[in-house]
Amino acid sequence: MMAANHNFRKGAPTHKMSLRVLQVNAGRSVRSHDMAYATALEKKVDMVVVSEPNKILVRKSSWLKDRRADIAVFFVNKSVEVLKIQEEDGFMILSFQSFTMVCGYCSPNIPVLEFELYVDRLMTATRDIAGEKLILGDFNVKSPLWGSPVWDVRGKYWCEWVAAMNLIVINDGKIPTWTRGNSESFIDITCATEQLAGRVLEWEVLMAETLSDHRFITFDILTRTRKDTGKERQISLMNPTRYKERLMYRMNELGQGNLTIDSLSGAIKTAYKASLVRRGRGKVALLPYWWNVEIENARKESIAARREMTRQKRRMLRPGEAQVFIDEYKNKKRYLSKLIQQSKKTHWDKLCTDLEGDIWGKGYQIATKNLRNPEPPLRLTEMKRIEIARSLFKETNDDWELTSDHHGDTPPFTVDEVKFAAGNLKPGKSPGPDGVPAEAIKLAVDLIPNTMTEELSDLLIRGKFPNAWKNAKLALIWKGKHPIDAPTSYRPICMLDTLGKLFEALIRNRLTTELERREGLSPRQFGFRKGRSTVQAAEYVKDWVRQSRYRMCALFTLDVRNAFNTASWSIIIQELRRRQIPDYLVRMVEDYFKDRRVQVSPEAEIGMSMGVPQGSIIGPTLWNVLYDDVLRLNLGDRVLSVAFADDLALLVVADRPEELKWRADRALGKVDGWMKDHKLALAPEKTEVVLLKGSKRRPVVDFVLQGMSIRPKNSVKYLGIHFDVHATFGKHVSEVCAKADRHTGALHRVLPNLRGPSSSKRKTMLGMVHSIITYAAPVWHQALGMQKYRSMVISSQRRMLLRVVSAYRTVSGVALQVIAGVPPIDLTIEERKRLYDREDGNSAHAHKEELDRTLETWQERWNEEIRVAQWTKKLIPNIRVWLECNHRRVDYYLTQFLSGHGSFKQYACRIGRAEGEQCIVCGQRDTPGHSVFECTRWDTDREELHGQLGVVLTADNIISEMLRGVRSWKIIRKYIATVLETKERERRQEI
Repeated sequence: MMAANHNFRKGAPTHKMSLRVLQVNAGRSVRSHDMAYATALEKKVDMVVVSEPNKILVRKSSWLKDRRADIAVFFVNKSVEVLKIQEEDGFMILSFQSFTMVCGYCSPNIPVLEFELYVDRLMTATRDIAGEKLILGDFNVKSPLWGSPVWDVRGKYWCEWVAAMNLIVINDGKIPTWTRGNSESFIDITCATEQLAGRVLEWEVLMAETLSDHRFITFDILTRTRKDTGKERQISLMNPTRYKERLMYRMNELGQGNLTIDSLSGAIKTAYKASLVRRGRGKVALLPYWWNVEIENARKESIAARREMTRQKRRMLRPGEAQVFIDEYKNKKRYLSKLIQQSKKTHWDKLCTDLEGDIWGKGYQIATKNLRNPEPPLRLTEMKRIEIARSLFKETNDDWELTSDHHGDTPPFTVDEVKFAAGNLKPGKSPGPDGVPAEAIKLAVDLIPNTMTEELSDLLIRGKFPNAWKNAKLALIWKGKHPIDAPTSYRPICMLDTLGKLFEALIRNRLTTELERREGLSPRQFGFRKGRSTVQAAEYVKDWVRQSRYRMCALFTLDVRNAFNTASWSIIIQELRRRQIPDYLVRMVEDYFKDRRVQVSPEAEIGMSMGVPQGSIIGPTLWNVLYDDVLRLNLGDRVLSVAFADDLALLVVADRPEELKWRADRALGKVDGWMKDHKLALAPEKTEVVLLKGSKRRPVVDFVLQGMSIRPKNSVKYLGIHFDVHATFGKHVSEVCAKADRHTGALHRVLPNLRGPSSSKRKTMLGMVHSIITYAAPVWHQALGMQKYRSMVISSQRRMLLRVVSAYRTVSGVALQVIAGVPPIDLTIEERKRLYDREDGNSAHAHKEELDRTLETWQERWNEEIRVAQWTKKLIPNIRVWLECNHRRVDYYLTQFLSGHGSFKQYACRIGRAEGEQCIVCGQRDTPGHSVFECTRWDTDREELHGQLGVVLTADNIISEMLRGVRSWKIIRKYIATVLETKERERRQEI
């Protein structure tokens, strides 16, 4: 067995080509995570390896973890290159360029036999890996080899494996890695193969406070992985005035006679770069946002107390004497933890307050981070990016006979065409390799429209698409919840030069016009077409099912494997010719396909020989040209195909199960054959089916695609809508309400009662949550015919409105709707359906008519309400008048008054929080009306209020006075806040 006291180089400077590791055991503590992150930033650590992490924290996509979440890894430096990740039970394996790291944790509470099986699994997996290896973690084993004064059974078994694999223990055995009270131990281990051990530098047990029983460990590993240099980050903004000046200067320099498309493109790029105003974002913070001087001092005091405790324990004091120092250390540690918690709360409160100025600001982004598309925990290596790109962009020998080179019938572009195409370029999109954004191209078209039109027309006439515009910069977008090293886990987006995208838009517009002049595209293709949407596609499916006379109906959703990236260029050209598209446009598309390249990294690029680039302008139209024929296949008189882009659905109807299977299998076979003929491939493992019609006792029918059996499910998701058995859409309502509740729950953090944005800003933020429920409402609105689902959406809306108006959670939904000024969501869904059915549904007149109808129905409900919200109804009898007030703003205290749920003895008694309803001042029944209008305690304030307003307030006129103007609203709101704030403060003191 190799000795533990291997001669490591202490004090060697950290090399630029090194990986700095922080080894932690957090004991499932959130505060220990906080200290680990602070230490990682302070020590400029690249990666943190955490045993016993907090399982809730490591759910985030920024963490790698094993299957049981017993070991987790966070990369502070996202540029670290990891070649492969293998997740097991209790350990994980990370493969770097020059070594492999195995991180693990084993509980001290499992039986020895189970421990031995765990070690066997870990060591066998490690042994099977070629090259240098490093093993680290908390394995709860004891041996003198890493400093423990005693052996235990586990330590002996671990050491047998260490000897068998010729590993070297890196621990120096000087400082215990675990301490608790009078106990201490050496149980956090780092060991490596012989050659790698010589490259492990600066292994050290830190004496910093960890807020855990374990001490932190840091060390460096010499690698070939280059780290981020930490240069100051900058952002650049275009100065439009300077851009115009520089562009005109360059155009005058070039002169009309020397102008080419390359020189024009170069002039725009040069002018744009010269117009940039650079602003530094500052260097990356060395400590977390919540760190401050007070926390720093408390950490120092905690460390000093721990050192004193350690010294006193070594003096072998009598029982009880050492306890004084132990208790002192515990108090210092608790105080440090409390300071961190308070600091985080203070900073979070400020973020909430800042939302009033920017509702989509940092607070909102942090709160909803886990709900958005997650970022991968680390960056892909260049080799892995190339491997994924080659898997997604496969090479093929796809050739065709070129269209004859004839220029006579090519109509040049008009200035209006160019301006229209430029106007439709979307701002804010990431630019291509030249770095010029859409905003700069739009300004160029406005400034030199004739020159731009002439140069782009020249390209059209010559049938040439410049090679520079064919080069795409690849962005791999991780889909989340998929293996980070699997090609299918990424969506490849091709970022193209914006001037080239303008040219694409001009060609696309011409091509679309020519397609519509001829046979057009299938009416059942709803994707990438103006005036068509996912809602229309789903409604088409639903209507066809409803109108079917047959007793059974099956909905199939088919998945085309890597669809857009495998579109055949030769077949697209053939389709254009078959449709008799003018030669000049076909020739233009041919040149568009030729010599396309994808830049995977600054040093690597690959060629394209098939596929329509995702991120291009013309690509979607070319896809529709290719895919159109699948919608024209003769699948039988009882089969219908519908598509949105590449999402293909088949509907099959029949009277008997045997007939349904026969018709469906035949249709699936035909579609599969068409895909193969057109060099596409279905993914049978992703094909799903649901029976939308049929008997209550569903027959067992297994359909077949490519020899794979496909059994009907209870529901399938198509275009974001859950189609379930018998098309009730109950599953869809359940899913969208659950999703909306998750978003509402996330926003709770930034919408506290007494801080944060105003009610109008809250209403805007939660409008996003509202839209989650109402998406595709015209398709599934009939589900609200069942009380179960109607209650579900109303309850979900109620949870949103509680945050909009900062209400007590006992306030009824009908009261919240009126106070917030938000119509009941079931009425909103019915309104969406009526608008969808109207031919003029997009007009302002139609929206006003249907909104008026909704308000009338809402008012009728409000008038008939007799169970709840009677106080609110007394104050606000007319909903329309309340809604038409533009200065209407409610807050925590005003909502208490309007709802009757707040610091009133009547309310407290009703919910069991008080023994009587009497006011503590005057003995009268303490209701909202009594507190605001009658209680003698507030006579002086009330007289001053009446003097300012010139009227005596009552429950019958207070709202009309508030609606009279901004001044009266503010005066009355301030008075109500004064009363209720005082009552609430006194109530809290009583508790």
